[in-house]
Amino acid sequence: MSPASSPPPLPAAVAPWVAGALAFVAHLIILQVFPYNFAYDGFQRWGARDHILVQSWLPFTQVIIWGVSRFSEDLLLLRLLLSVLASLGMGLWAAFAEKIGGPVAGWSVVAAATFGPFTIWSSTLYLEGPFFMLLAAGLLAMAYGRLGWADLLMGTLALVRYEGWPFVLIYAGWRAWYHRDPWVLRSFWGMTLWLFLKAGVGVETHRSSPIDYDDWEGLGQRLTLWSLTLDVGHYGKLAARAGATVWGIGGLVVALMVRRMPLFVRPYVILLDLLLTCQLAITVAWIAGLETAIRRMLVIPGMLSAALLGIGLAWIWPRLPRWATPVGILAGLWGLGYGIWDAWDAVPDERWQVRFELAALEQMATCPDCVWWVEPRTGMGTRDRHDGCEAMQGLSTLLHGDELRCARWIRAQDWPTEQAACNASVIWNADTDQYDIQIGRPQRPLPAADSPLLNLQPRLNAESAR
Repeated sequence: MSPASSPPPLPAAVAPWVAGALAFVAHLIILQVFPYNFAYDGFQRWGARDHILVQSWLPFTQVIIWGVSRFSEDLLLLRLLLSVLASLGMGLWAAFAEKIGGPVAGWSVVAAATFGPFTIWSSTLYLEGPFFMLLAAGLLAMAYGRLGWADLLMGTLALVRYEGWPFVLIYAGWRAWYHRDPWVLRSFWGMTLWLFLKAGVGVETHRSSPIDYDDWEGLGQRLTLWSLTLDVGHYGKLAARAGATVWGIGGLVVALMVRRMPLFVRPYVILLDLLLTCQLAITVAWIAGLETAIRRMLVIPGMLSAALLGIGLAWIWPRLPRWATPVGILAGLWGLGYGIWDAWDAVPDERWQVRFELAALEQMATCPDCVWWVEPRTGMGTRDRHDGCEAMQGLSTLLHGDELRCARWIRAQDWPTEQAACNASVIWNADTDQYDIQIGRPQRPLPAADSPLLNLQPRLNAESAR
């Protein structure tokens, strides 16, 4: 195709700024629509805000939560900071794509700046925002030849989430193969530090509640090939609903065409292919353990696929007709608008899940000096393993042992003593679907031995989650 009939060149070094700004606007919209904390790991993290090492979790995100809480217990401020980190990551991701594939690749990533699952899960107290920011910064440093920074940043992934450990291994193997550089061993610093702390020093971690169950607990008793197939199918539906299918198919096509691409681009496409394949395998294992698919599982695969698709589009762009530019702009605008709408549409579900706890907290706020005895709603979340006490801690500044006593977290023999320390009660009433709130010292009898208030074990089957 002649240059006269090819699409005009796109402006360089602008897409990263646009991607970051649009991502931040999308996050601000979600913060405005739903200014509360949400999801159970986020509740536990906020409940443990005075600690850095929590349960079996890696510490990077908790360090941020702990640091902010030293100055303010405003949850919205903390969510705003996490949104800034995620938006920075989106800008760095566009810069990485542009460095590898040119301006077209960078502008293609802009269309993913408001990707719904990314916006939702990186705007709350979860790992996706910090993880993505570090991944984008590490790969961008690599693309610019800042190998020391790249090794350190990629190594930090091992302190954010355990899924980052295979990412570090893939990165180290890839860089050792292409660069023949023994200094790549620096990228193992995060893994080494954590293993030293856990195995060498044997540090103890804090639990903001006794509800702490691994997703793979009892897996052999509940996993079947048929159930896994159904859940993976549900994952596909979620991907289609969020628009991630476009990125996924495009990224797959680019991955298969890697041998036809310029020599400079191939190593990076191979690295992205390896990371995406690894993340998809992790996601299948995650689905098996959780016994359902959730939108959070789309975040990292979606972003990796968006970068692959952008690099592929940059490669074929000179071969396209001139009308590809307006078509691409319209497609990008549609993607941006759809991403914001998708996140907006999904947020009410998070409020619905804790609607009773939010209503109770509004009434509890009228008595700031009360110490509350709480008998919570149970059977919440996947495998019915969570309860209303987690939500109350995660949605407010109340803490078990201080402003409230959660009956479900207290040994049966300690009920009388703990009730004596309280001067108000919040009791879940299953008949009326609401919390009954009373001011005055509670005198609640022990429930039956098989009551959920005395039994923390999750269900081994999560049919309800599907």
